[in-house]
Amino acid sequence: MEVSFFIMPAEALRMLRKEIEEALGPEFATSILFRYGFRCGSEIIKMLKMEEYGLSEVLSEVWAEVGLGNIVSIECSDNIVVDISNCAEGSFEGGDGCDFARGYLAGIASAVLKKPMHAYEELCVKRGDNICRHVIKRL
Repeated sequence: MEVSFFIMPAEALRMLRKEIEEALGPEFATSILFRYGFRCGSEIIKMLKMEEYGLSEVLSEVWAEVGLGNIVSIECSDNIVVDISNCAEGSFEGGDGCDFARGYLAGIASAVLKKPMHAYEELCVKRGDNICRHVIKRL
């Protein structure tokens, strides 16, 4: 199977949110962007055959490549806590969180851990916080 990728500018993700909000409303935008992010995150792990790597290593490597922000710290205990600075999605209008990024992280974690994972955003620059903090936990 040929692995193919494309680069999507942050502006395209911002416009996608805007289009979904205008067509279907903000709640649908939140849900759809999370699900789209989840699928992107889980598929990139499968395509790169990184399922057997450690989660911290995979998150650091993959996140650095996708350009959605900078991982400041990763804490793996009962839950996985990921702090992100300069989150591209955090600068967008619309929504009250970084839904695509949240889904992307949950998708990566699900693919690596081989368990269904979900993420919520504890802190977000859209809500006035200094960083975006995503908490990933098992469903």
